[in-house]
Amino acid sequence: MKQHKIVITPTAQKDIQTGKNWYETQQNQLGNEFIDAIESAIKKIQSNPRLCSLIYKGIRRLMVKRFPFGIYYFLKDDIINIFAVVHFSRNPKIWKQRTK
Repeated sequence: MKQHKIVITPTAQKDIQTGKNWYETQQNQLGNEFIDAIESAIKKIQSNPRLCSLIYKGIRRLMVKRFPFGIYYFLKDDIINIFAVVHFSRNPKIWKQRTK
């Protein structure tokens, strides 16, 4: 099976860093556990990018285990484009605006 390339936009990278920083203020090492969960979810997406259902105009979402975050991405050719990593309490307009 062909390996898909992962591209994480700078905005999504910022989402991840912001989440890590917040969790680290809550409990020592929790930020690192958040990063581990994100990395595990990204590997899952990479191994089977069509596993997650389409939720909006070609956009797919994977829910991160243990943390209330969704990883939002779309496929273009053999590239998985991750454009948002958003907490579920946030307004959905946050990630939808990034699709324009």
